[in-house]
Amino acid sequence: MDSAPATVHSPETGESDPASDPVALSRRERKKLQTRRAIHDAAVRLFAERGFAGTTVTDITEAADVSPRTFFSHFAAKEDVLFGDRASAVALFEAELSEQPPEVDAFTAVRRTALNGLINRETPTEQMRLAARLLHDDRSLVGSLAERFAGLEEGFAAVIARRGGDPSVVDSHSRLLAACLLAVVRTGLTVWHTDRSDDTLEEVVEELFDLLGAGLRGDIPRA
Repeated sequence: MDSAPATVHSPETGESDPASDPVALSRRERKKLQTRRAIHDAAVRLFAERGFAGTTVTDITEAADVSPRTFFSHFAAKEDVLFGDRASAVALFEAELSEQPPEVDAFTAVRRTALNGLINRETPTEQMRLAARLLHDDRSLVGSLAERFAGLEEGFAAVIARRGGDPSVVDSHSRLLAACLLAVVRTGLTVWHTDRSDDTLEEVVEELFDLLGAGLRGDIPRA
């Protein structure tokens, strides 16, 4: 994997983490960040214990000792606790993609961006494994993720198109790359959980990109 970007990202959201610069934080901002992390940690613990469907927003707020109003001021839904919100994911994708040299072809740039940003190295491995397990065990969560990915696909396609030159046109190539990227990530989580738990998620996703880049000709050994 390429070296990590200098910006520190929040494990909960993928956004730039102001905690990396404590001097820049006001007391109120520190309190908000602490509350957000308390909600996140409580939710992840409950998801691991009870499953996603078995955990309600009320359960999370009680465990974190906050009100429902406070929860929804930080997260639009409990899915956002686990996967982050769409706007932050698209912004992170655009920031990572902009780091790729213009001479790099679109597929390679998207691949590197996925490995550097979407498979976020600041996110604890335990949380990534939990997400993979929940997706495997909870079919309702799979449906929620499909809806979320549909929105991400539009956002990612627009970012890829802007890199290609004409920001006013989201062409079929950009849409296909965005769809393939999300398919690789979704499949990677499944394969990692069911068949490749001894490997890293990065290794699994990288192999899937190899298969995709080879046009699925079957000339790369399957795991």
